[in-house]
Amino acid sequence: GYVLRASDGTRTADSNAFNVTHANAHHLTWTAQPATGQAGANLTPEVEIRDQFENVVTSDSASTITLTIQTNPGTSTLAGDVDLVVASGVATWTAGEAMYLNKVGTGYVLRAS
Repeated sequence: GYVLRASDGTRTADSNAFNVTHANAHHLTWTAQPATGQAGANLTPEVEIRDQFENVVTSDSASTITLTIQTNPGTSTLAGDVDLVVASGVATWTAGEAMYLNKVGTGYVLRAS
């Protein structure tokens, strides 16, 4: 934990140790962007739930993050597990979720919500 020290130049006093935890959930942040790849290749992005001070909301292991296509130049379908429950405030898609786009295109943009 943290300890604060007060001093007047000659005398000091330390506080008891204390902890600081995250604030309430405020926004989502991409921490691993979807990578360029072939149609049908697994996408493995990562999204975090953060507070207004950019701390990960580690107490959240119940919220679901959903990915959708925001910009769809290839009229693709986002297939596979697009919904993922966070673990300690983090949603990490792996090859096991088998999430992918099925059409060729340049400039796809995904949205996390």
